[in-house]
Amino acid sequence: MQTHTSKRPVALLIAIALLFTVGATSLMGQEMNKISGKMTLAAETQETVNIGDADGHTITFSVFEGTNFSIGVRKFMDGAHVVNVAFSDLVKYNGPHQTYTTISKKDDAVIAECQGKTMTKMSADGEPMVVFEGTFTYVGGKGLYKDIQGKGIYKGQYVSPKIYVVEWEGEYFVKK
Repeated sequence: MQTHTSKRPVALLIAIALLFTVGATSLMGQEMNKISGKMTLAAETQETVNIGDADGHTITFSVFEGTNFSIGVRKFMDGAHVVNVAFSDLVKYNGPHQTYTTISKKDDAVIAECQGKTMTKMSADGEPMVVFEGTFTYVGGKGLYKDIQGKGIYKGQYVSPKIYVVEWEGEYFVKK
């Protein structure tokens, strides 16, 4: 009895293994930079529409501006100008939001797409507190950050109806 084995499947497996090795090596060659910061932002524009299908159901479009302060070991856009364009679909201040955040300083900028949820919690003294959290992904950049890639998380809260603070942390690399 004679057995024939084809060299084609073995060659294919070797080719696939090489692709994975090269891909993993190129990703490992990119240095991930851990970063974190804190932003204070104030409303420049807030447009809210009451939907009317449920008590407290609103759609809001807003633009907030402020400053980013780097709080990590690695300084990242410290003192940079922040513009946050947001859309939210809330019922009694609870629900999803989506934003695009641009952080710029001189000729450098990063743009992040953010997705999260907004929640209203009661404080110890019985006052409602609007808090939010989510994730972000860098979708663009300019200058030093032209080919930025990375992601992170954020949490924040409103300190007044038109001002909020947010702390964030993440990691990035600039694609070579």
